[in-house]
Order: sequence, then C-alpha cells, then structure tokens
Amino acid sequence: RFMTLAKDIVTYHEKFLKENGSNGHYFGNKTTYVDLAWIGTWQAIRTTFKTMPEMLEPFNKKNAPQMNNVLMTMEKEPKLAEYMDNCQC
Repeated sequence: RFMTLAKDIVTYHEKFLKENGSNGHYFGNKTTYVDLAWIGTWQAIRTTFKTMPEMLEPFNKKNAPQMNNVLMTMEKEPKLAEYMDNCQC
C-alpha cells in the first residue's frame, strides 16, 4: 500500500515541478515554504525507512528527478546545507 501511494505522490509532484519549469522550486524561482516542507518530509521518509532502503525507491533520482532537484537546489543555499548536513532526524 505504501509503495502505491508513494508512486502516486511522486507522479503528482513530478508533474507539478515540471510545470513550474524544472527549476528546483515548487513555486516561482525562489525558496518557499513548500520547498522547505519537502526537505522535512524527505528527512522523515528517509529516517523512517533507513533499514528498508527498497521503500525509498519511488523517491530515487531515477524515479523522482524533479523532487531530487529541489533537494539539490536547497543544498546550494549555505544555511540550509548546513542544517541538512547536521540534522539528526
């Protein structure tokens, strides 16, 4: 059930991100709350399934390139990169 839901979520988000120009942001071309929310969501997903890596497959770079692009864009912002590197979540 999780995998079906995850794939549906990825499909929706990938389409939305492409419609915004595949620029590493959900809205416009600047960081918004939604971009930050994806970071938090990804950290929660990654932490929850760290012992079950197959559950992360729907979110990998091949299956979710636009969602990963948001993460890479956020990593380029120094304060966010520092937070992401040091987060114990």
